[in-house]
Amino acid sequence: MFNRNIEALKLKNAPLAEELEKISLEEASNHIKVYEAETKDLIIAYDDLALDDIYDPIRVAKTNWNKNVTTILNPHDIVVVYGLGLGYLFKRAYVSCECKILLYEPKLDILRYVLNYIDFSAEIADERVSIAKNDEECFEFIAKNYLSQDKLNFIFPAAYQKLLIDNMINFTNKLVEVCNLKQLDIKTVANLSKQWAFHEVKNINNMASTRPLCLLENKYEGKTALIAGAGPSLAKDFDTIKSQRDKFVIFAVNKSLRTLFENGIIPDFVMFSDTQDIKFTIDGIEELLKSTQIIADVRSNPFVYELNKGQILNYYSQNDNISHYFHEKTKGMIKLYETVGTATGQAFFSAKALGFKKIIFSGLDLAFKDNIIYADGQNISVDENNIIISDKVKNKKLVQIKDLNGNMINTRDDYAMFVRQFNELFAKETQVELYNTTGFGAFISNMKYLALEEIAKGLEPVNVNIAKDMGSFFNDTAKNWAKTFAAIQSCMLEQKEFFEKIAESIAFLIKKEELLLEKITPANDFQEEMLILAEEFSQIIKPVIENHFLSQYLQNNFMTFTAGHNQPQATSVDDIIKLKNQEISLLKAIVAASNKLASAIQ
Repeated sequence: MFNRNIEALKLKNAPLAEELEKISLEEASNHIKVYEAETKDLIIAYDDLALDDIYDPIRVAKTNWNKNVTTILNPHDIVVVYGLGLGYLFKRAYVSCECKILLYEPKLDILRYVLNYIDFSAEIADERVSIAKNDEECFEFIAKNYLSQDKLNFIFPAAYQKLLIDNMINFTNKLVEVCNLKQLDIKTVANLSKQWAFHEVKNINNMASTRPLCLLENKYEGKTALIAGAGPSLAKDFDTIKSQRDKFVIFAVNKSLRTLFENGIIPDFVMFSDTQDIKFTIDGIEELLKSTQIIADVRSNPFVYELNKGQILNYYSQNDNISHYFHEKTKGMIKLYETVGTATGQAFFSAKALGFKKIIFSGLDLAFKDNIIYADGQNISVDENNIIISDKVKNKKLVQIKDLNGNMINTRDDYAMFVRQFNELFAKETQVELYNTTGFGAFISNMKYLALEEIAKGLEPVNVNIAKDMGSFFNDTAKNWAKTFAAIQSCMLEQKEFFEKIAESIAFLIKKEELLLEKITPANDFQEEMLILAEEFSQIIKPVIENHFLSQYLQNNFMTFTAGHNQPQATSVDDIIKLKNQEISLLKAIVAASNKLASAIQ
């Protein structure tokens, strides 16, 4: 029995299967005893605590399910089953819904024991079932699979409140945090997806003299970089940065650029990633900007590319559909990099790609100091709903996170998400030594927190001339890049033709849908025509979804449409009319998107 279960588990979670194989049945049995409930059903006890009901475990599992899951679950919803016991509640969840099920048994000896005697191989093999090894795997699953419109249900055998009370409290608190941050992340993506797609298409027009970042990989292998974030603690490092300027190559984010210039510091690279208006960050310092090198996310505001049509290093992100398109079309010549949704994160990935061994963060506070939000001394206040009031910060909520000493400190809700992302990212980092000079900010794992002057004492001069290096690099790569860029332009002209044709086809379908809508009344027979148009709708939507550009631009529209259609089948005339209007709205959005993207291609 165990071998059958473990073979199924290896296809789902090989590390967990390997760990369970190392636990002998004798070892797993040390704390476990088997009993019969009054109904003669078997149950197990852990250290004499019965994990399932001693009277009627099947009925109690069903009652537990009905009490805690009170709505109809769709396939994209999630049920977290915390605690296996002898599997009664897990089995009840499996037979009662068609949604995703995440099983988590924190005590591996229980899981090892149960899999030796109960055949769960069919359930484990089911694609909608996942089994987690630890808390982090659970949170990774939720972060990957949970969307804001999904329902998430958390159920557990009652005995686990006694068996693992502290773990359960921490787990549920973290689960809520992950869901809240995920909702914030999804909201950000949904709000920006249109701009990202449009900006990237428009920026291509000014990329002839740019280069992908990957062509410069490992150029500065073994050197030290300093990343100047925009947090309040950057200000205390100005003197040391200037006196130890030869010890590191400086990467700045665009929001720290003005403050650095005003304090006599010219960074080597500046990272632009904002899709919103960024003119205010460089207004009046355009000439000084020419003395540094620009790294720009290809989705960033076109102002950057229009301002400087010369030497820009292009940053392509792994979470961007359009960047994946260019990666495929250039046969990997354009490489994709990670992102954590902040320019400071992209500056880190850039420095790592260029080969820097030690990376120092200054101004990476991700928290406020005495209500000061940025290194330029800008103050904030909050309203009665804890919404931050600031000229440069819109619609952000004040929340609290742990600082370096374990105390609570004020920050923004999106900064809290970045802290979690940096924690996950840096916890696995082995190639780079990470330093942080903040003395008060958020705690991030695997970073050494030291004053900049202390770090600088152990550093040798980097001995590089970035401006000279970049001049040579752009000259040496000009010929090959010209060929690659010509291929990209050819692909974009093909895309423009596709956008124009799909807009024309969908406009025609919209007319037929609107004519059908007029016929949908109780007195008319419209079913046959509706089936024909449903097939046309399906056929015309498929290439749109598969298109890298439109799927990115219309991400929010598709999410809204899918949420509206993942409901029980419409039967009344009013429901059918509602669904038809949703289809027409989506089709009109596709036409508008196609026309806008086509107009941006030169």
